[in-house]
Amino acid sequence: MSELVPNSATLNLSIESLNGRKFSPKKDYTCNRLVSGPLQLSNGTHLILNEAALTAGKLNDNGCRNLRALQQLVLDQTVTYDFEYSTANWPVDAPTVVISNGPPMIKCKLQLPLRSVFTDGLSGPTATQSQANVSSIGATTLWSQARALISAVRHLKFTLDNQGSSIVEAYFVHARQENTKIVPQDLHDWITHARLLALSHGETTLTQARWNEARALEGRRLQRVKAVTPPVGGPPPTGFGVVPKNTSKRTVAPRPSPDSA
Repeated sequence: MSELVPNSATLNLSIESLNGRKFSPKKDYTCNRLVSGPLQLSNGTHLILNEAALTAGKLNDNGCRNLRALQQLVLDQTVTYDFEYSTANWPVDAPTVVISNGPPMIKCKLQLPLRSVFTDGLSGPTATQSQANVSSIGATTLWSQARALISAVRHLKFTLDNQGSSIVEAYFVHARQENTKIVPQDLHDWITHARLLALSHGETTLTQARWNEARALEGRRLQRVKAVTPPVGGPPPTGFGVVPKNTSKRTVAPRPSPDSA
């Protein structure tokens, strides 16, 4: 990520880090200054949340607050500043990627199960050597062109003209006839996928070919999600909150006592 974008940050999540420092900024009236947190980022910073280090444990009150702050950032792109006597939500521009070994703890707008193209896995010697080879060409024109493309695409203005609107409307009507569970939010997501795909090719309007490509990619993604989703009544997937073998501990949030109601 750091090779492709001007600003990036990685936050390795663990029970200790969640229960430790406060992620959101907070005003310290003793020192009369705002104490920054990991979520106080400059606009345009790409944030990577690494859940791979999460193990069994219990979240305290601060851990729960940090978890809610992360969820708010991912879904709403806002960060709450704590002024002790009041709070204020500040908009941020921090595209976020969550990495996990199973179902993510933090709800994301889009999940993409990764498939290794290496026979010895993502952490085997083949993958390690491939990564080293990619890093060795970091100073070449290829990386410079990739960075220029990503930077330029963020400033392109996309327009859904009459032709594009007709393409989307016709598809949505047909999809609703085939599946009544489809809702307007699905349509919004489809348009977002098609817009980003078109912009990645330097296009500022929607064509039938690009719409079809976006829908085909979404179909492949859903197939991957289905492949790793356990059947109803089957064993739970490996991930956050799952009780490991030979232990009774699990990662849970604290529950209020009966006397605190």
